[in-house]
Amino acid sequence: SDSHGNKKALMKLQPLMKENDYVLFLGDGVTDINYLDEDVRKKTLFVKGNCDLSSAPTEISTEIEGVKIFMTHGNEYSVKSTPHKLYLKGKELNADVCFYGHTHRAQIEKEDGLYLINPGTLNRYADKLTFCYCVFQDGKFTAVINENFFENE
Repeated sequence: SDSHGNKKALMKLQPLMKENDYVLFLGDGVTDINYLDEDVRKKTLFVKGNCDLSSAPTEISTEIEGVKIFMTHGNEYSVKSTPHKLYLKGKELNADVCFYGHTHRAQIEKEDGLYLINPGTLNRYADKLTFCYCVFQDGKFTAVINENFFENE
């Protein structure tokens, strides 16, 4: 999420993306996806953010390995002030997890069985570059925020 033109960070992450079945991108840098190899682009699900001029959707609801997912950038749910509107949308959709960006703050929260996950940002002007790595299998998932991948750069 929130790459904001940081091609260097995307290129460093690309080998990891190649190993996985899906890449989820949560906006503010949708055109940055064009930097990625075609095989990675083909497996990328993405929504546009408030800084994107793309015609991409603002929301996606899908299911991966039995896990119901809702993806949005988050600006339309006022996530900078509180994730409550996003939580309500996730509950309405009977989602297991809501992925969002916009705040540039990585976090994983769980409320009443619903996970709210923000991978943070790849914005080169951020204090710390972060992303989220998830494993989905048989209706369950594990999510980890990686805060050390870009250290020493």
